[in-house]
Amino acid sequence: MANDSATLSLLGERVPFAAYVTAMAHFRGLIDTLSAELAARTPIEWVVEDLTRSSAITTIRGEATSPEGRESVERVITAYDSLAATLQRGDLTGYSPKIVREVAGLTEILNGNVEAIVFQSALRETIIRKREAPGIGEWQPALAVEAYGAIEGRVQTLTSRGALRFTLYDTLHDRAVSCYVAADGDSLLRDIWGKRVMVEGWVSREGKSGRPLAVRQIMSITELPERGTGSYRNARGIVPLGPDGLLPETAIRRLRDA
Repeated sequence: MANDSATLSLLGERVPFAAYVTAMAHFRGLIDTLSAELAARTPIEWVVEDLTRSSAITTIRGEATSPEGRESVERVITAYDSLAATLQRGDLTGYSPKIVREVAGLTEILNGNVEAIVFQSALRETIIRKREAPGIGEWQPALAVEAYGAIEGRVQTLTSRGALRFTLYDTLHDRAVSCYVAADGDSLLRDIWGKRVMVEGWVSREGKSGRPLAVRQIMSITELPERGTGSYRNARGIVPLGPDGLLPETAIRRLRDA
């Protein structure tokens, strides 16, 4: 799988526009500085690959025409991952002053409205969350939990440039989930755009809330039937409804009016 894209997500119920603009300025500064330090002799054009309102998710992808350029792109993304892991441990010793300044500006937006920042690539994600109580170091460990599972949702964006990737809107949380497909898995992506699907693979979740962040090593994508109006009426419980049993909408109405 080509590791040629970097994603920055801001977690929060209502992300202020000012915080998003600040984050993008420092995100760009961080990528530009890493590119200058690690691939100064190779021209790389960073383009916007995806913008998602949910959690203010922004994905950029590095474009280079030569094999050396593509290696440089992956080197920058690897450094982006390593920097995030180092920041999570609370120690940026060894990084240049420019890198430290961009990271400091980025993490300053963690003020409550923005609860956490997620650094993500095709290989991993790192969650940065400010400590809620005094402790050693400024950042609170917030590891992503990974396990094999399945996520249901609707496919919103789909790209086959560089790495195969699509964005799924999770049905349960109504949040965007980045889904990465292996290079030989293009057959899985046929005719899925805009459809309800079940994606099975290794799911990474935010440890505090349990909401999914990404799916990797995808084994299957199954199209699901569309839900019609009033489909909740087809729900069944473990006890069958008797002749005098209440319909679900009647029980809800009585509880509401009680």
